[in-house]
Amino acid sequence: MKKSIFISLFLAVFAMFLNARENELVIAEDVFVLASAPHTKNTAVFLKLSNHNSEDVVLIGAESTLGEAQLHTSKKEGAKITMQKLAEVMIKAHATHEFKHGGDHIMIMGLSKPIKEGDLVDLVLIFKDGSTLTLDKIPARSVMAH
Repeated sequence: MKKSIFISLFLAVFAMFLNARENELVIAEDVFVLASAPHTKNTAVFLKLSNHNSEDVVLIGAESTLGEAQLHTSKKEGAKITMQKLAEVMIKAHATHEFKHGGDHIMIMGLSKPIKEGDLVDLVLIFKDGSTLTLDKIPARSVMAH
């Protein structure tokens, strides 16, 4: 009885490990978080994601300890720009997708603390296949240019 419980527990932990594997064929470059303006509770993360897989990958979310991370896009409608939440972002095989100001980006909403230029932020990207990409020590910048 104890042996079967141990084996079941081992298999469950092993299955969780397999589902939470790091996606080694997706590379993040030019990553930065926008320093938050005084008294604001939101910011954005910008980056380039290069997919070196032979198949498309689908980004379905992100996690941050600083607030709720969401995939967003900006759209120009006449004279105004609106933001929409995205359920997913597809990154084609052997291609690069840019998350940039005025386009797709990752919002961090409800910041637990202000982000100042020079701060370092961690973020985990979550893909549809269960893999993740951990981005450690993302620098905060006070300007969009990079």
